[in-house]
Amino acid sequence: MGASDDDIAAGATNQASGGPEGQEGGSAGSVGRARKSLSEHYRDSLEQKFPTLQDWADSFDPADEQRIDDIRRVGHQMRGSGASFGFPGISDLGAAVEGAPVSELPAALGDLIAEVRRALVELGSDIVPDA
Repeated sequence: MGASDDDIAAGATNQASGGPEGQEGGSAGSVGRARKSLSEHYRDSLEQKFPTLQDWADSFDPADEQRIDDIRRVGHQMRGSGASFGFPGISDLGAAVEGAPVSELPAALGDLIAEVRRALVELGSDIVPDA
């Protein structure tokens, strides 16, 4: 799926500070560009995950243990990244997906998908599917 959300955050921090060693990096304009870049990278990450999440929801099989592990792993990742990128709802719903019993996983996944869709709209995504 490309760079992890943590790698993206580290890269933007390095860009804003002038480099990985924390060298002084210039003006507020460069910080603003780094924040914009960070938002664009997170939007790209969500755009990549969205179709997969939708496919998993559409074809959910409670007997598919590997798929359930994949869903929980992505929930865990989104729990860790959402608030860091300004989307605490993604973090909360990622945590819900990660910890949901299998019987409640489809509903939790549906809630996460709706929140990702909302975030994509807010981030100006061109691929936001209809609700």
